[in-house]
Formats: sequence, C-alpha cells, structure tokens
Amino acid sequence: MAVFKSLISNDIKNTKSILNQLVDIVREDVSGSNSRKSYEVFVTSSIGPGVTSSLYQTVFDQDFSLQTANSMFDITFGFCPRTTFLTDRSSNTREGKPNPQVYVSGDTARKRRYTQTSLMIREKVNIYKQFASVLRGNPDVSFFRKADSSEPADRIDAAIFITFHRLFVRDGIKRETFAMRMKHELASMEHSNGTDFIDNLFQNQGTNERIYTDFGASSRRPTHVGGEVGELRRADATNETVGLIYYDHGTVVLDATKVMNPSNLGYGVIDAMTDTTSTGSAKSVFTSGKQGPVPRGKAIFGPSEQTAGGAPRMNADSANEATDYFYPYFFTSGSIDNIVNHICNTRFGSDAGTAITFQNKTQINSTIYFLRASPDEFNYSSNPTYVNDRGQIVVTDSSVNALEKPFSYITTVGLYGDFDDLLAVAKLSRPIEKNDEKDLTIRVRLDF
Repeated sequence: MAVFKSLISNDIKNTKSILNQLVDIVREDVSGSNSRKSYEVFVTSSIGPGVTSSLYQTVFDQDFSLQTANSMFDITFGFCPRTTFLTDRSSNTREGKPNPQVYVSGDTARKRRYTQTSLMIREKVNIYKQFASVLRGNPDVSFFRKADSSEPADRIDAAIFITFHRLFVRDGIKRETFAMRMKHELASMEHSNGTDFIDNLFQNQGTNERIYTDFGASSRRPTHVGGEVGELRRADATNETVGLIYYDHGTVVLDATKVMNPSNLGYGVIDAMTDTTSTGSAKSVFTSGKQGPVPRGKAIFGPSEQTAGGAPRMNADSANEATDYFYPYFFTSGSIDNIVNHICNTRFGSDAGTAITFQNKTQINSTIYFLRASPDEFNYSSNPTYVNDRGQIVVTDSSVNALEKPFSYITTVGLYGDFDDLLAVAKLSRPIEKNDEKDLTIRVRLDF
C-alpha cells in the first residue's frame, strides 16, 4: 500500500514571522505596596537599629502574594563610578548648585570610603557597573543619554534601571512603540491633609507630568553588547534625551536628573544609622499635619529650617549643604528602598491610568511541509478492514462490482524521521476523499 512518501527539499520551506502584543502597565500596580515586592538583603552595621534595604524591587500585575500574580519588571537605582562627588573631596558644583562631599578617601586596598551621611554608595555603584557589564560589555564604561556619545555632558551619573521580564517582553520590544508617563516636579507640601509627616517621604503626588518615548528610533539603529538600543526623549521636546532603551534586553536606563527636577527641595524622613530617638520633631510643613519624634534609625531630610528640637538631619555639615536639593542629596543619603519607593509612589501616580506601554515582539519560526499526493497515490487505506481475508477491497455497496476503482478518506498525516520514527501528527479538520482523479496537496505548518 502507498502510505509512505519521502519529502524532497522543494517540499519543505522555513519561514520567520513576528507577532506583536500590546503591553499596558497600570499606574496603580507600580505605586501599590501590595503589588511591589522588596527583598531586604542589605543590612548596615550596628549603629542604632541599622538600615535594612533591598537592592531592587519587583512590580507585579496584582497582589504579589497571590499565585496568579505575574512579575512585570524590576526597578533599581545606580550611580556611575565616575560621578565627581563620588571620587573627589574637593568642592564642586553641578548646574550652579553645590554637590555633597561624599567621598572621604581610599584605603590600602583601593576601596573607597564615604561619609556617614551617605548610604549604600558602594551598592549603588556596583548596580550601575553590573548593568554596564551586561548592556555595554564592560563594567567600567558609562551610559550616555545619546547612544553613540561619549561626552561627559551626556553621561548618566544617576541611573534608574527598569528591566521588564520575559513574560511581557518576549523576544524584544518593538521600536517606536514605547511610552511612559512620569511626574517631573515634587508637589508643594504646604497644604493640610492630615498625613503623618515622619512616615511619608515625599508621598505627595508629583506635578508637571511628562511623557517619554523612543520617537525617531527607527531612523537610527545603534547597537551595544546588549543588543539594539534607542534613545528616550520628551514627547513635547524631542530634542531632549532622557535615557536609553535596550530593545532586545528589555531594559530602560533613565537619567534621574532629567526625568525628575534636580533643583526641587526634598522634605521627609529617610532611613539612617541613628541610635537615639529625637525628643524634637520634624517641623511639619503641613498646616495641620501629624507630628511626632524622629525614631531611631531615621533622619530628617530637608532644609534646616524644617527641623526642631535637635532632630538628626542629613547633609547638615555646611551652610551650603543645608539646602538639600533633591539631586544629589536624596540619592546619596537615601537607601535604595527609599529611592525606589519615592519613584514608584509619587512619580507614576496611583490611579488606573497607563504608566508604561509598549508592544513586544514574539519571533515565530515555522517549517511548512507540502505533502503532495498525485492521482495514483494514497488511494488505499492502511486500515486492515479496507480489504477482506483474500486481499480484495471491501466495497461500501455489495451491489457494486468488487473491481470498482479504490478510494480513501484522508484524516491524518504523520511526519516521520530518517529512521521511521513518528515525530509529528497533523489532524485534518474533516476527512478528504482521495481517488485516482484527484491531485491533492496538504500543507502542514509547525511553529516553534
């Protein structure tokens, strides 16, 4: 019986196609405490209760304690090791404002030492270097807002890293489909809302919302070790770049000084190594807000006139540093959890609107087999009931001559390997009659 047929090269065709899917990340998922998971793996020394912090946090699409929750992306912060105030003790300025003197010296092992008012500097630098190693191929190189630039003015010194997970990125992000909304300014805290000042660091929602996109990324296609890279720009001022997007890796690198106003003044309480509870309190900038003593392990972040009773403060070693501009003081003094909590809680908002959106890419590799049956092939069935015990065809109507021309119904196609091993089975949606008057071609497609 003619039930097997060898395939030749003309019968097999390999193709590739791209499937795009829209991903929409909601603001409430980013800002919600139940949908954002921290991993407390960093612990300081025994001064006070110490500071415990994550190195990154993961954002889920619902309460992360539920089994149905899907992790969407990780977010963290890092400092470029070449940042001036991390390497130089001398007084320096950035955009006309004083920088903190964070660097103290290097020890005999060439390990940098930093002031006690800074926190997790080594960890922030190591995070930056880890991303540089993966995306740029060298932990000692820097990220620049312009993908092919090496100018110090374009260097990203304070980087916000957002890495999307495989479930949502699939095989990459499609160019010119990425957009995110963030709030650029810190909202004024001079209003009455009854919020506990101590427990809420910059919790007021930001203002001056901006949209950042990879507009124009199709015209230029630079590549780094991490794959194709595009530049993120302000939607309302496309000549201003604010960061990079690595399409193949699914990672966004934002310049914190561009997506957030570095000249804002910060107000709040952050984690710190303090061993006493202050009898004084943060002088609330709310007209009728709750106040209380600053607990152990906390310190006030904000201009000196906002403190009272000798409460511990950050960056108060000089008159110039007492201004506590948002950048770089908050990023040097706060823990990574402080920084990530602030970004997620205040910069994205807490409503049901879109925070981040893009289209992903799924590459589908297909092999198409054209199974051709000429008129004199596959007219017999391999079913043993097709013939009687004498080898004669069993006809459906006994009144018809037993020598009637044979026919069959094709219901299944099997694909075999070189050693006659069944590798795949294809089922037809309905049986197809095959006789000596039909030239039949069946198309089988395998996607992987």
